[in-house]
Amino acid sequence: MQKKGKKVSFSSKRKEYGSGPGSNSELVTVADEPVEKNDSSDDNSDVGGFLGEGFRGKTGRGPHRNVTDTPKPSIFTPEPSIASLPIHLLPILYFSFGPADAKGNIYGGMKRTLIILIILQCLSFYGIALTVNMKRSRWKLKQKTKNVNSKKITESRKNTHISIDSGDILGILFALFISILASVPIYIVLILFGAPISSYTSLTFLLALHISIIATFPLLCTYRVASSDFHYCWVNLLTFQVDKFYKNQIYMMAVGAMIGCWLGVIPIPLDWDRPWQAWPITLLVGTYVGATVGNLIGYFAGRFL
Repeated sequence: MQKKGKKVSFSSKRKEYGSGPGSNSELVTVADEPVEKNDSSDDNSDVGGFLGEGFRGKTGRGPHRNVTDTPKPSIFTPEPSIASLPIHLLPILYFSFGPADAKGNIYGGMKRTLIILIILQCLSFYGIALTVNMKRSRWKLKQKTKNVNSKKITESRKNTHISIDSGDILGILFALFISILASVPIYIVLILFGAPISSYTSLTFLLALHISIIATFPLLCTYRVASSDFHYCWVNLLTFQVDKFYKNQIYMMAVGAMIGCWLGVIPIPLDWDRPWQAWPITLLVGTYVGATVGNLIGYFAGRFL
């Protein structure tokens, strides 16, 4: 014997949504819109099945909230560290691409500077310092999520040796490989912004390599490809959706490099007839100086703000 379901009438004699006297239905509010709910046993799927467990209105089955009230998690921000300061950028720019090369062999100076930059960024202390700082910051954040007070975190850090292993070395080399590949889209962006196409092609591509090693490599050491939140982090980084970006030392370094390169275009069209106005010396200097200044801003903002 089949059980008959309850029939709902939408007669004009009753008030809107069946809220008149003698009605078995009541008004509930979901996302500020009236929705009818009956007292039958299978009514739990009417609202909850369509909008989910958290959208059940004032029936006691969940909080009243808007559909658009979805929290946006922020990306991981490493602690400001003196070891993450790019103190090597300006010296190698001066000693490898100094006044002597500004008057003559620009291509040779840029190529020599790039080799020294790669060695100091990856195979020397800087990539290792970034990796250790990233692991220390993530470890400290993990301790804070366990409701451990700062004193216990300090004592535990003294007993915890945070260093790099063979996997971290491979991660640094892989970050170098990705940074070299990233120079191709950077080169295309330079062309779109007015870089010469027919002439100075090799110089423009060398400039793109410098920008990528300075800006992209530290980000790849901090936001590793192997991490679970890699996709989410890089979408936010590339779309400038970083909370308190001025406190992120590594992100500010990349932003400073881009801004410095853009400002480096200004002296080129001036009629000063100086040898350092040749393409792309001023853009290269702007990249190095901008990255250093941006990193310093991120460091001091993270420390004192």
